[in-house]
Amino acid sequence: MGSDKKRGKMDIYSDILRVCESGSNKTRIMYKANLSYELLKRYMWELESSGLIIVSGKTVRLTEKGKRVLLLIARAKSIRKELEEVEHTISEYVGKDVEKIKATSNYG
Repeated sequence: MGSDKKRGKMDIYSDILRVCESGSNKTRIMYKANLSYELLKRYMWELESSGLIIVSGKTVRLTEKGKRVLLLIARAKSIRKELEEVEHTISEYVGKDVEKIKATSNYG
C-alpha cells in the first residue's frame, strides 16, 4: 500500500479479491491484505455473502462475479486517479492566472 492514508472499504475489498484471484488460504489473505484476523473474518463474510468469493476447504477463490467486481474496482480507481490529475491541472492553470491578475491589477 505504501501510503499513510486510511484505506477505504473498496481498497480493502480490492486487496482481498486480488489475493483470492489465484486461490489462497485465510492466513495468506490476512497478511497480503494487511488485515487483523477480526477484520478478515468480517470482510470475508461480506464478500462470501455477496457471492464474490467461495470458500472450499481451506482455499478461497473468486467467483465470476468477484472477478467482475475486481475489474470494476480497478476501473473506478483509474477514473478517480484521472479525475485527480485533471483537477490538479485545472488548479495549476487557475493559480497561474490568479497570480498574473494580482501582479497587473489593483486586487493584490
